[in-house]
Amino acid sequence: MWLTTGLAGLLFIGCGSTQMFTASEFVDRINAEGVSIELGRKLPTGSNAKELYAVTLPPLRGEPAPPGGSEGGRGAGGTLYVFDDTGAAHDQFDACRRSGGLLCSRAANIAIVLNDEGSGLEAQRLAVAMRRLVSQ
Repeated sequence: MWLTTGLAGLLFIGCGSTQMFTASEFVDRINAEGVSIELGRKLPTGSNAKELYAVTLPPLRGEPAPPGGSEGGRGAGGTLYVFDDTGAAHDQFDACRRSGGLLCSRAANIAIVLNDEGSGLEAQRLAVAMRRLVSQ
């Protein structure tokens, strides 16, 4: 729970950016910040999002295996929302924060919802990269 709250607070700082991103622009910029995020398949959108994509944050090298696992960390997976405006992204971010078991992020017109089942390390690194992105 602390991680979810911490990420929400961290990503809310500086999110007033007027810059708008496409999904691929956002992923390229985050990757340029040193965080690996992979844009997956386009998903059907049933919300007011312009586009919806599956995303994956691969596990970090050397990340410990989850309890009972024999391989390295499992990374994180979730959904990237692209909106026409920042207000809708903010609304999605707020809705995510009210849900349990999700890690929520927002930068400009992009909202990311990660499943809490993945690694918090990747989510923390994404939060820092997004903060840098909106402060540029």
